[in-house]
Amino acid sequence: MCSSDLQRVHRPEATAAVLGTLHRLDGAASFKDQFSVMKDGIRGFEKTRPFVLTTVLETSLQLGYDPELTRSLIGDLLAARQRYGSVLLWPEKAEKDLVAPVPSIAHTARAVQALAHARLVRSAVGQAEDALDAEAWEAAEQAAAWLAEQQDLGNVSEVIDRQIDEGVELGYVRHYTAAWVVKALVSVGLPASHPSVSAAVARIWNDYRADDALWRWTNGDIPVWMTLDAIEALRLAALANAIPVRFNVL
Repeated sequence: MCSSDLQRVHRPEATAAVLGTLHRLDGAASFKDQFSVMKDGIRGFEKTRPFVLTTVLETSLQLGYDPELTRSLIGDLLAARQRYGSVLLWPEKAEKDLVAPVPSIAHTARAVQALAHARLVRSAVGQAEDALDAEAWEAAEQAAAWLAEQQDLGNVSEVIDRQIDEGVELGYVRHYTAAWVVKALVSVGLPASHPSVSAAVARIWNDYRADDALWRWTNGDIPVWMTLDAIEALRLAALANAIPVRFNVL
C-alpha cells in the first residue's frame, strides 16, 4: 500500500491499484482512458522498481486491455532480477550501480505471484507457450523454491523516490510479507499443507487482532489493505489443497 503527504504527478502503481479495485466492483465498466494514463507512466524509473512493475502487471492482466503491455511488463520484471549465487531473485530496487542490494522476500513473492497469474491467464484463453512464457515460469519456479526456504517473514517498508520536475516525490509502501509468500507459493502449486505455506499462514493468523476482527501491523496500525492481503492469502491457501503440485521445492 502506498501513501504520501503530497502527490504532484500521477503514479502508475496507484492508478493500477484503483483500477483493479474498481474492476472488481464492476467488471463491465470501461477504464480504458485511465488505463492509458497508467501505461504512459511506465518509464525508466518504474522499470527499476519491482513493486511498481508487479502492481501494474496484475492490473494489466486483470483488465486485459493491452496484451502487448502485459508482455512488456513481464519482460521488464524478468530484467529486474539480480543474481544471488546460483539463483536470480528480486531486490527492492533494480537500479544500476547500487551497492550490493540484498534479495527481498516480499518483492520476490510479489513477482512470483504475478508471473504465475500471467501463466494462468494465457492458459485460460488457450494461448500457446512461447519463449517468454517459458522463461517467466522457470523464473517463478526458481524463485518460489528459494522462497520456500526462507524463515524471516517480517514485514518490510520501502520508499518510492520518484524524480519529478519539482524535485523528488516520496511514496511510502508497506509489504505484508507473510501474505505475499502464501500467495506466491500456492500460485505455483504448493498445497496449504506444505510446511512453508503453513508457516506463513500461521504468521498471518498471529497478526490477527480478534477484538477488532482485523489484521494488525507491527506498530499497532490496522490498515484495511493488510486485512485484504490476509484474507486473499488465506482464501488461496484454503483453495490450494485442491490444486495439484506442479513442481517440487523440497
